Amino acid sequence: TGSFTKNGSGSVEIDRDDTAFTGNTAVMAGALSVDGSLANSSVSVSSDATLSGTGTVGSTIIELGGTLSPAGSNNVGTLNINGNLNMVKGTTLSANGTGQLTGSTLIVNNKSYQQLNSDLVEVYGSAILSGGTVNFQVTDGVSLKYGQVYRLVSTANGVTGRYDALVTNLKNNYTFISPSLVYTGNDVDLLLQRNNTSFSSVGDT
Repeated sequence: TGSFTKNGSGSVEIDRDDTAFTGNTAVMAGALSVDGSLANSSVSVSSDATLSGTGTVGSTIIELGGTLSPAGSNNVGTLNINGNLNMVKGTTLSANGTGQLTGSTLIVNNKSYQQLNSDLVEVYGSAILSGGTVNFQVTDGVSLKYGQVYRLVSTANGVTGRYDALVTNLKNNYTFISPSLVYTGNDVDLLLQRNNTSFSSVGDT
């Protein structure tokens, strides 16, 4: 019991099974990487602090200025949240994607898409999104093609709210469709959707 507080600008890694710890975890500064399990510890992430890893944490709140980064920078993996996720306005979901197909097919708005490998936040409860930014980066040379999708957040009990913005280096060769976030009942996906470029704006005759 008790509490665990991460201070200082450095990084702390949890890589073993710590499910016996039931106190609260506070990431006040720097980074906490959980590749093991803090499944029974509620986690809060303060301004300029980061929670990352491919393990499991308890219910998590990302506070103003905080960052959630599954697998960590330049890696791809899934961070599991054994409870609810709450991201307030001014937070960041930092995720990476590849051009590799997972072999899975996802249904988004009644249409079938091929899933590409990317970071994922797997939430066993619900996700409350009160704003924030998705910073999604892909390796050089990757272009998202029509009919492909990245799944960024998946929940068991639903997604409430939305992110404010999408920042990405994802390039594509299409004039009339652009990468955008799509919200369904339980998931947040990134796929190509029709943009605001009109057909007439590019016509010469």
